[in-house]
Amino acid sequence: MSEAGSARASAAASSGRERSAAGWLFRSIGRWPCCRLQALVLVLLLAGAALAQDEAEPSGRGLILGERAGLWQLYRKGGVVMHAILAASIAALAFGIERSIALRASVQIPLGLAGDIAARVSRGGVAAGVAALKGETSALGRMLAAALERAGDGRAGMEEAAAASSDLVLHELRRNVRPLGIVASLAPLLGLLGTVFGMIKAFDRASAGGLGRGEELAAGIAEALITTGAGLIVAIPALLAYHVLRGRAEDLVRRAEAETATVIDRALASVARPEPHDAARQSPRRDAPQAARTGQEGEAAADARASASGGQERGGTGARA
Repeated sequence: MSEAGSARASAAASSGRERSAAGWLFRSIGRWPCCRLQALVLVLLLAGAALAQDEAEPSGRGLILGERAGLWQLYRKGGVVMHAILAASIAALAFGIERSIALRASVQIPLGLAGDIAARVSRGGVAAGVAALKGETSALGRMLAAALERAGDGRAGMEEAAAASSDLVLHELRRNVRPLGIVASLAPLLGLLGTVFGMIKAFDRASAGGLGRGEELAAGIAEALITTGAGLIVAIPALLAYHVLRGRAEDLVRRAEAETATVIDRALASVARPEPHDAARQSPRRDAPQAARTGQEGEAAADARASASGGQERGGTGARA
């Protein structure tokens, strides 16, 4: 009983370590976006290793895979369609790597850019912020530049410019993600096409040699299914990369919009607050009309007093007469 208990305890501990290791792996993949591409490459390598491993069948070797069938042998047996599937896989890998590098937060939302532009706007006005953003190619920089250039139109104009710029930026970030979706849709169809061609050849050979030879028909069907498997191996990682990179582009644009809104508030506060020398120049202009009106009222009162005194003098002269 003690030996059985210790065996169960060791087995439980081993399974616990395996679960913890697997949990750590999945948490790492979710935490670091760059690990997702490595996970895709790992899936491709494991799939290739699974296809290339030796088949240990006690009843003998198969007619198609054989005892030492590798990737090159499977590729040759797949036929012409395998060339198209290989080209699609290379294209998916190239676009996936390019977008994984371009869609990094450090590239599209540089650290401290929004704070630096807000400080420049507070010190030197909107013109200083626009000058600092010249030549900026990141998503955040382009959205900030579009918003600050419309500072004269108020909040509505700046927000409209930022929204239009965010739509354009999102379209450009997604532009090289679309080929991954195309490969994910096209690769299974290419595999199915190769399977159809292989089935046609298999049944044609079987009809020529007689239906009694079932091993030849089975070999032809197995050879035809190679392209279907290859198409699925290419399509599944491409589809996963397509959705991951598309979601990453949307997240980057949302973060850029939030930081742009903060800079817009700072810019509007800077525009609404007049400079001291501007206020000094404007105060005499505001006081001038009031002074003119006061002078005119004073002159009218003096004229009225003069007229009243002249009337009294004329009245006194008439009375003496």
